[in-house]
Amino acid sequence: MLTTSYTVAVNPYPSQDDLNVLFAGRSQTEPKHAVGPQLLDYFLIHYVVSGKGEFSCRGKTYPLSAGASFFIFPGELVSYGFASGRVCRNAVERD
Repeated sequence: MLTTSYTVAVNPYPSQDDLNVLFAGRSQTEPKHAVGPQLLDYFLIHYVVSGKGEFSCRGKTYPLSAGASFFIFPGELVSYGFASGRVCRNAVERD
């Protein structure tokens, strides 16, 4: 049985460049973990390490499994969820 965990490293000095990393982290979520619907004001990249789930955006739902990734754009209404597994994620900001 996997233990729920979340680790994040925040960039305390983001630059004023067009694109920079705000934070990076990884999580091991509880089964049936779900996020959204939500709007973000930054780009967010997720990489699925294990497990299965779904990502919904722009009226479409996409299956997720180990090795998949998905990209969230600022201002897009999205939701995602996992039956089980681990998700690694990174985020970058736009100017």
